[in-house]
Amino acid sequence: MRLTKRAPQIVIGTSTFDGDADWLDRTAFGQKLSNLVDALDSPTVIALDGEWGSGKSHFLKLWVGAHKLQFKGHAEVVYFDAFKEDFLDDPLISLVAAIAPVTEPEGKLAQAGKTLRRLALPLAKGGARIGLAAASYGATAAVEGVWDSVALAAGGEAQKVVDDIDKLWAQEATKRAAMEAFQNTLRTLVETSAEGAPAQKLVIIIDELDRCRPDYALSLLETIKHFFAVDGVHFVLGVNLSELENSVKARYGAGCDATMYLRKFITLMAHLPDLQDRAGKVITVPAYAEKIAKAYDFEEEIAKAFVGWIEARNSKKPLTLREIGRCAQRFALVAPNLAGKRRDWVGAVTAVTIVDVVEPEMGKRLRRQDFNGETLNSCFSGGVSEKWNFDMLLRLTTADWDARAEGDAYLSDYNKDGLRQIYTDYIDTWLPIKS
Repeated sequence: MRLTKRAPQIVIGTSTFDGDADWLDRTAFGQKLSNLVDALDSPTVIALDGEWGSGKSHFLKLWVGAHKLQFKGHAEVVYFDAFKEDFLDDPLISLVAAIAPVTEPEGKLAQAGKTLRRLALPLAKGGARIGLAAASYGATAAVEGVWDSVALAAGGEAQKVVDDIDKLWAQEATKRAAMEAFQNTLRTLVETSAEGAPAQKLVIIIDELDRCRPDYALSLLETIKHFFAVDGVHFVLGVNLSELENSVKARYGAGCDATMYLRKFITLMAHLPDLQDRAGKVITVPAYAEKIAKAYDFEEEIAKAFVGWIEARNSKKPLTLREIGRCAQRFALVAPNLAGKRRDWVGAVTAVTIVDVVEPEMGKRLRRQDFNGETLNSCFSGGVSEKWNFDMLLRLTTADWDARAEGDAYLSDYNKDGLRQIYTDYIDTWLPIKS
């Protein structure tokens, strides 16, 4: 029994879409992305948009290695997990640290990384604060505090503040020079052809951006725009744009046009393709459910029940791949106790398990026997043969069971309190007890 799926381990920079790693047949999309970034010259930010749990991170981690090893792309690709870095204040430092080690220690990128690290320090947020006059006059990092000090100071103190202001302007000139040097260093990474176009590209993947705290996520976008706007340097963002728009509103207020704000930073938008059968029907969810059921080693009939009820749930309320994974993880505890059980009973247990995971409040209602004849219809759509049996399990009272069971051996196999039995013997049993 496994509580985590047996999936191929992804080694960023080495793993590709070959073999068993590409569960949803997204190899062709990866090839198109490689062709695009290799062809683009002007700095481009591509947003790979999708809901949480839609498989963006899985795709991007595979694409890092596949770009060169599988698709024979030319651009250097760097992977940056923004969520792991958002405990820091300044994304510039983290980005520079991610860029440096992608090639051999003596390679061009590694050498340029040393220069970028030196230049990033005076450009970081900490270096942008004004501390000269603040140390003497207790002002904050705002320039206005310096001018307030000028108005209040007298004699030699006033002259000291003026000197500090001169130092401030000198410091700002140094920052501008550092900015120019930073971008010039980036330009050394993109070889220029005889026509003046960048021949060597650098692609930086920013993953999990929408999971970051709002101030860090937006600061990262602004850093990309201001510091990395260099021909041949591209970004691919793994992001849920709807959630990122919420980050914009959290910073600038609910009245802000978040969509227009993000357009300042994002050049192109793309979406991961759905898997389709030959008739054009989208089969991403059942295909993934089949893969994950196989990874958990579910028996054939039990796997069929799991896939069927996942598809029925998805038809009613769409599931993300992450939600399917959570359902499978819980079902892995239930499945060993279902071996040899009747098909309709397996279906009922499977359906209740899925409800308990994806609709916890409904699960609480089922535990309290607080449901009616519409309970099933609110959770699942048709297409599952066991639906009628499960509907009976929820709807029939004890008296109904007594009346029906007298002349129906098929029904008599059920416990009169079947729903309670499902929770007691399956869902709430942490360790499987095989009969």
